[in-house]
Amino acid sequence: MRCVVYTSRGGAGWTRPALSTLHEAASRRNLALRVTGRLVLVDGRFIQVLEGPAAAVATVYAAILADRRHHDVHEVMNVDVAARAFAQWNMDLLTQDTMTAGQVAEMTRLAEAGDGAALLAGVSDMFLLRTLRATPLRGRAAATLSRLLDGGDRLLSRGGLGALTIRALADEAAVGEKTTYRYFSQPADVVRMLVRRRQHALFAHFETTLLAARFTSAVEMATFTGEHALACFFSDPRIPRRLLLTLLRDYHDIAFDELWAMGGVMADLARRDLGLSGAGLQSRLAGALGGLGGMAKMAALHAPQTIREPALARAGAAMFLAALTADGPAGPSAQESG
Repeated sequence: MRCVVYTSRGGAGWTRPALSTLHEAASRRNLALRVTGRLVLVDGRFIQVLEGPAAAVATVYAAILADRRHHDVHEVMNVDVAARAFAQWNMDLLTQDTMTAGQVAEMTRLAEAGDGAALLAGVSDMFLLRTLRATPLRGRAAATLSRLLDGGDRLLSRGGLGALTIRALADEAAVGEKTTYRYFSQPADVVRMLVRRRQHALFAHFETTLLAARFTSAVEMATFTGEHALACFFSDPRIPRRLLLTLLRDYHDIAFDELWAMGGVMADLARRDLGLSGAGLQSRLAGALGGLGGMAKMAALHAPQTIREPALARAGAAMFLAALTADGPAGPSAQESG
């Protein structure tokens, strides 16, 4: 697995429609090549992470170097890595209007410093970092955060919410209490981030399963989604069901950015396998995935006996099929598909 991080100039004149077109084209290309990553645009500067098979990354990077819309390209990292950092995105796009002023300033500083490891950490998954008081930008800080989260997971599993205090977390993770407070102001933030980390892992698992599949009809794709996308963290056998329902009710936030990105992946697959090209396909599929998540949460909280019933998966599949075929049928009909 190869990872390339570079910065370039050329972003100042980009309009939102042009960026959307660039993002869509990059996502399609990267999906075909199994390349993932993130593209950040701050103050006219592009910062991009590319990761995947070495030959595929080299192909994408060569195309970028030849693109006249980029200039002053500066390669800050080009190394072999053990695993992907952005497995859930073919090419996530992050612009400064979704960042704090502090994050924009820090990203600009890191880009100018040319520290590849710090820059890679700086563009890491902000979905997981929203509840933190400070964002870990270097390897040691990221390792400390990982230890804290692993310790929190153990405390939660053993003793429930009452066992998770900042002092207990610091002791469990063998991290100073002052350092622990640097990242978390209260136990609720630890719990919320643990839930988000689990969401993040489930999205990544679903995408891996999805990308390994091939679809011959809209019904087949919808059925697959109904069966697989309803998985949720409440099935974890280590945590008592009552606690899991509390987490689901009080700490489970809707992952809008992840749903949008997954809708884009599924739209690309629908175009590839089913020849779909209708306007708004990504929006519809992302919305349908959100509906599936809401259906699973409602069932878990109020009718848990229905979670494993085929009827729930069929209802989810029907919702997704409607989103897929809103512009007209694609592939064999439901009757023809059996």
